[in-house]
Amino acid sequence: MKKAAFSLFLLFCVLIKAVSQPDSSQVVQSFLPLLVVNFDAKMINKNVQLQWAVTNNEDVKNFEIERADDGNGFQKIGGKLSTGKEGKTNYEFVDALPKKNAGLSYRIKTVAKDGSSVYSNVQNTRVEEAVLQYKLKQNPVHQSIEVEIISPAEVSLQASIYTAYGQKALVQTTKLFSGVNLLSLSSQNLLPGLHRLVLETGNERKVISFVKE
Repeated sequence: MKKAAFSLFLLFCVLIKAVSQPDSSQVVQSFLPLLVVNFDAKMINKNVQLQWAVTNNEDVKNFEIERADDGNGFQKIGGKLSTGKEGKTNYEFVDALPKKNAGLSYRIKTVAKDGSSVYSNVQNTRVEEAVLQYKLKQNPVHQSIEVEIISPAEVSLQASIYTAYGQKALVQTTKLFSGVNLLSLSSQNLLPGLHRLVLETGNERKVISFVKE
């Protein structure tokens, strides 16, 4: 009788140990981090293309794409479901309606199958509206070229003068302020005839034809 009781006690201890011991595969899985890597945001044709990769993709349920405009709070602008593939996987999302002339910040929220979530780092970009306005104050020109430029924001401008044969005769870089700006370029070394003035910012290019007398 005592032997049978002792055997039952040993069996009970074995069962308790088996129940309390977690499955090794579950332990490993719980410590595998979900990381968003190679996150990049770039402007393409007035849209913002987001590209990223995630480790341990098999543990991912979905992604939430968030954007903040001019330093305001992040708001969800879209989402993507996981492909279900294993290992490191690449993803892409296009923001077709970014706010123009504003500082844009993007981040990716990765939601795991167990309900936990992790955020990516933040990527910043800007989409400039093509609203640079200009007016040549005189044409033909004589000693100088005077251009009135209305800029929607503070931006760097490169002004280049080309001859009728496509040769670059002058290059000048200046800083435009938001509002009305006056650009003055010397034309003393230009030969009489038709020339082109090219105004370039990071996102815009304007060409003005003029005559030097």
